[in-house]
Amino acid sequence: GAAVGQEPVVTQEYITTSRGMGTAIDFALELVRLLAGEEKSQSVAQSILYKG
Repeated sequence: GAAVGQEPVVTQEYITTSRGMGTAIDFALELVRLLAGEEKSQSVAQSILYKG
């Protein structure tokens, strides 16, 4: 069965998932991090004034 956690976004191997619509920005920033790197993810977060 599935293991349910409290983290807003989880990446395990090649699967990334989130808790729901309330975590959409966190989810998007995780995808940016995976595809373009941590620096780009932080840059995007700053550009949208996201404090996460």
